Amino acid sequence: MIETVRRALRWRWPWMVLVLVPVAVVGIWWVEAQPTRAEAVSVVGVTPASVEYANPDLVQLTVNRYAVLLASPTGLQGVSDDTGIDVDELERAVSVESSLDSANLRIVVDAATEERAEEIADAVAAHARVLGADDEATDVSVLSPAVVQAPPLTASKRVLEAVLLLIALVVALGAACAVELARPRIRTGGDAEAATGAMVVAGMRRFPQPGLLRRNVVSDDEVLRAARALRTGLLASERSAPSGPICVLGSELGAGGTTISFLLARSASDAGEAVLLIDGDLEGTGLSKHLLLPQDVGLDDVLAGRADLEAAIDREGRVPVVGTRRKLGSDALTERRLGEVLKEAAGSWERVIVDAPPVGSQGADVVGLHAASVLLVVPLGAPVHRVRRAARRLARHGIPVRGVVLNRAPRGVVESMRTVATVSHADG
Repeated sequence: MIETVRRALRWRWPWMVLVLVPVAVVGIWWVEAQPTRAEAVSVVGVTPASVEYANPDLVQLTVNRYAVLLASPTGLQGVSDDTGIDVDELERAVSVESSLDSANLRIVVDAATEERAEEIADAVAAHARVLGADDEATDVSVLSPAVVQAPPLTASKRVLEAVLLLIALVVALGAACAVELARPRIRTGGDAEAATGAMVVAGMRRFPQPGLLRRNVVSDDEVLRAARALRTGLLASERSAPSGPICVLGSELGAGGTTISFLLARSASDAGEAVLLIDGDLEGTGLSKHLLLPQDVGLDDVLAGRADLEAAIDREGRVPVVGTRRKLGSDALTERRLGEVLKEAAGSWERVIVDAPPVGSQGADVVGLHAASVLLVVPLGAPVHRVRRAARRLARHGIPVRGVVLNRAPRGVVESMRTVATVSHADG
């Protein structure tokens, strides 16, 4: 689900805008169109006129009687006669609550404005005093004139608009996720082969990532076994691929090309091959950042003629790596010198692996054109149309794809791919 949301935010944001803007506009218009209401409360006290009437039951009965009388049509008509306020407005606005413990009446008025609410509350309280003047048993007094009550948080238009915007955002994200989920996806190696027109040479299963409560969730042995399986698939594709530098790139951003390129280099080095790994991401410098390579000399210095290739080589364990210190643009000099550098590396090293940016970036086209062949990394679950588009772009630039690595696949899928790759290599 998290992966779906990530893809929706990256690729389906136009759908989010298409849904979010109308929903937000209609919601804000509706909130602003609602009438603003105000509430005021006045308090009237009802007390016995003398000791002989100081009976709790009598007081309770009297308080209830006043509450009913004030809110009745007759009582409200009296208020209307005294003040000129329309009786229909009074019926809509006035409610009277009785408190038997304190023998008080709360006159609650809901009106269009604060001033109007105060006016009506005071008028009803004054009418209660008029009624009490004719009652010999009780005294009626106004304990508190009308006071405007603070509206609840949910009554604030700004709060309602913020809630509606949040709802609109959730609806828009849901629409984007629905569109993303509706796309056909890479579910098997056969899907990847059909979308790219190239053979799946290996699979890499998804390893759980360390988290707050998880530390080393993947052992080094598991990683090395995965690396060896990748090399087996690479060797299986040797017959159909030209010799020379191998470019590893993802079909999209975050496909895992950098990890695959390093594991291939690591497995080749462990097998005794003279391998050189080059960070060919001239814009993102992803491999160099992940490996925390020293910033002394890099590929950018070699391309600019400030250093030779040998001086730019660092080691990550047993793997020789040429890092890229800073981002470069793609100009004619960079393109020409990159071809010369890769040719020089291929003459000195048995295997040269170049980590390139994902398909779609200009850097991928530049690196791919100077490599002998390309390994395309396709993550399981990637939309078919996007993988197909990446393969077409490579073909349009004349970049040969020697094979596909299916990344983040379930263990069973990866194991079956290893078996096929091993049999193919043995047959060759």
